[in-house]
Amino acid sequence: MTETELQHFALSILKLAFAGGVLGAICWSLVMRIVADAADAIQDWEDKRTRIGAARARAHVRHINGASLG
Repeated sequence: MTETELQHFALSILKLAFAGGVLGAICWSLVMRIVADAADAIQDWEDKRTRIGAARARAHVRHINGASLG
């Protein structure tokens, strides 16, 4: 392998490594975004369940208090 071929080979490897790093960073960013969105969705679902449970408890107390008055 001549010196020119070796330089061309080394430059090609360097370009491939750079492109791989960029693509890897993009993929990692997408994965982290998907995980964060999933965690947010789960948290929203849990908050909704908590609010519904609290509303049911308040409605139950109102029902019991209203029934005992009548």
